[in-house]
Amino acid sequence: MHMRTIGATLKGEVHPMATGDPMTGARKAELYAMDLTDADWVASSHSNRWDKTCVEVADLGGGAVAVRDSQNKELPPLRFTAEEWTAFRLGVRDGEFG
Repeated sequence: MHMRTIGATLKGEVHPMATGDPMTGARKAELYAMDLTDADWVASSHSNRWDKTCVEVADLGGGAVAVRDSQNKELPPLRFTAEEWTAFRLGVRDGEFG
């Protein structure tokens, strides 16, 4: 099984979060400062439709997303830059999480 490190990106270069890039830190701060009151949340197509357990994703623009637990909407959603979200999706696709 191919394992991607947290610093890997689609092209194999080092992810900005792995280097402590201040621009990435600033982008994360921007994402967490966004008001998500009117966000358009979309449930996963793999959700369990009977008991409504799923994660929901909201597009924050520029490839960034917010992710929340549909059963615990009072908890703050996690927010990911475009690069982080891409690395996560590729990890899921490649079976890196189990």
